[in-house]
Amino acid sequence: MLADPEDQWSPAADLGYRQWKIAMQHDGAHHRTPEQQERDARRDAWFQARGWMVIRVTAADIRDGYTRVIALVKGRARAMATGQAA
Repeated sequence: MLADPEDQWSPAADLGYRQWKIAMQHDGAHHRTPEQQERDARRDAWFQARGWMVIRVTAADIRDGYTRVIALVKGRARAMATGQAA
């Protein structure tokens, strides 16, 4: 999901919810290199500077049935609905 469809240079998230400004990234094995970690940090900073929540999904989340991820998404959606999050 391209963060800003109008901006060809905006970073992409593996999954996202634009209405709640949530960018989800799945951290697989290729994210372990220093070069990829640097790219990931720049990408995440772009999202965060614009008020997005970045959720990094790991193998532990998969094993746990995404419990943590679901709670974060629900919390963000609730906060955005009540005006508590920018």
